[in-house]
Amino acid sequence: MRADLTPTPPSCNEHESSKKVKTWPMRPLPLTSLLYGAIWLIAFLIWFVSETGGIVVEAITTLHRHLQHDATMPVSRDRGSAIVFAVAHGIGIWGAWVMALLLPAATIRWQRPLLFTIGIALMLVGVALRWYAIRALGRYFTRHVAITPGQEVVTTGPYRYVRHP
Repeated sequence: MRADLTPTPPSCNEHESSKKVKTWPMRPLPLTSLLYGAIWLIAFLIWFVSETGGIVVEAITTLHRHLQHDATMPVSRDRGSAIVFAVAHGIGIWGAWVMALLLPAATIRWQRPLLFTIGIALMLVGVALRWYAIRALGRYFTRHVAITPGQEVVTTGPYRYVRHP
């Protein structure tokens, strides 16, 4: 069996068998090798940089439209859901790491590399779907619930299947 799943078997030598063997708890896969760590970090940075860059671009665009007294400025309809979502998102990401490190007994031990690969693939597909949806919305996209005066229902891209707004 693998060393990270079971302690070292007892030795025939009585002196060696009396030593206590310290076994390390199972760690999250990105912390077990440089390759898995690099893959996770690259996927995380793709998501993080695109979200952070989007926030900056939206802020600049909104400021520009505000300074131009643009009559088509989106009217916010958000009642605090953006803040709740951001906090929950942060708790989910960092909480998962904390729990993985503090509760190694809860680790899924079956097919770890396969599950890691599926997780990274789903993460990247989610990022791509978000970019596709943002592109389909075009100038109507905002990071908060808002309606732009004169906005029509978008029926292109992923919104062929899901209504927006």
